[in-house]
Amino acid sequence: LCCHCQLLMRDPVQNIECGHKFCRECFHRLLSRGIVKCPECLKAEKRDGKIHTLGEPWKYFPDIATKKEILNLPVTCHNSDCSWSGTLRDLEMEHRLQCTEELIECPYKVVGCQKKHQHSLRAWIKLRAWMLIVKRFVACLSVAGGGGVCGWPTMENSKKKRITRKEKDDHEKSSVVSHQKYLLESFLELYTLRESSVSEEGKLGPHGVGTQELHGLAKKVGEMERKQKTLQNILAVFSRELSKAEPTSVLQNQVKENSNRAAVLEKKVRNLESLMVLKDMAMANLTSHLQMLEQTSFDGTYIWKIPSVSQKVKNVILHRNKFIYSPPFYTGKYGYKLCLKVFLNGDGTGQGTNLSVFLVIMKGEYDFQLRWPFNHKVTFLLLDQVNQQHVSASFRPVNSNSFQRPTTEMNMGSGLPEFFPLDKLYSQDSGYIRDDTICLKVVIDTVEQ
Repeated sequence: LCCHCQLLMRDPVQNIECGHKFCRECFHRLLSRGIVKCPECLKAEKRDGKIHTLGEPWKYFPDIATKKEILNLPVTCHNSDCSWSGTLRDLEMEHRLQCTEELIECPYKVVGCQKKHQHSLRAWIKLRAWMLIVKRFVACLSVAGGGGVCGWPTMENSKKKRITRKEKDDHEKSSVVSHQKYLLESFLELYTLRESSVSEEGKLGPHGVGTQELHGLAKKVGEMERKQKTLQNILAVFSRELSKAEPTSVLQNQVKENSNRAAVLEKKVRNLESLMVLKDMAMANLTSHLQMLEQTSFDGTYIWKIPSVSQKVKNVILHRNKFIYSPPFYTGKYGYKLCLKVFLNGDGTGQGTNLSVFLVIMKGEYDFQLRWPFNHKVTFLLLDQVNQQHVSASFRPVNSNSFQRPTTEMNMGSGLPEFFPLDKLYSQDSGYIRDDTICLKVVIDTVEQ
């Protein structure tokens, strides 16, 4: 039944949002009144609290399956004197056009007759043809009122003058032969029409359609029914899936919740990226510190390999870096922290002529327990990497601020500004530079005298 009129549905349609069904006309009538809430959902509100709207006119679909079920319902003819029974489909498409008890309007309704007659449609068509013929000669035999005109259209006298009721007898007596002639012609015309109608009826199907055309229509109807069945199955699956789908509000809440989760995860990812940067920096520092520890000496003896000498000399000439520092080394695990400072193009009295090497006292973690000022003998060696003809020079610290306990990161360097001539150092047969590398060694005499 229709959810609005509560009657058997005509052209049933189904609302997509809630699945309730209506007559097509009822559905459009509700929308035209501005009613957007489903009446059936309003009734069920107390049970589950959900109310769906009828939506826009295009948010529904024809319910072919329900329409097919309705058309297959058993019914009887609504005319009380008819004993026919069958399906609603047969009643609408066939029986109502043939039922002899069906009331039809009088063909003279156009001139005011309100009477209805019981005839089938086909019988009425035949009857109308007969009536047109009979009317022609019946009108001739009667004159209305006090006087009238003969209704027979082919009669010469009737065309030329009017006659009164008093003249009727004379007219009938004088026109017997003519009237019989016209009457015979009318019956012959009626007989011819009857024969032609019987012949045409044999050529037509039960509904006045040619047999060949009827077969063609039946074939098309069969194809449409097969397509309708396929579409019906698709719509049934769609309806089931739609009924399983969660309400839009639930989906919106899920989308909102997922968006919030995505925002939280995005924030966590940014935090992790920041932590990764810090980790990389810490790893770089640890790697540098580890390399420094690997190169660090704790016995007062340290060998420093200076790579890329030619590039460093160019930098000195271009006044970029006049000197370079070595990594730190120690005289013991808890001893003095020291490093070397080298001028590849000389410094002070040795500038431009000699390699200058200085010792630098650095601030260490255990300076508080060391003896100050620093007064240990220092020996520098320039290592010959080919002939083992090393060059060495020593000095002992003097009373200078360079050997006092550091108050900054490092003290001023002190050492040998004229340690080794540059012409010998950079000569082609010199063994002091190999693979663009110079090797310097420093020895701190930590044995107390």
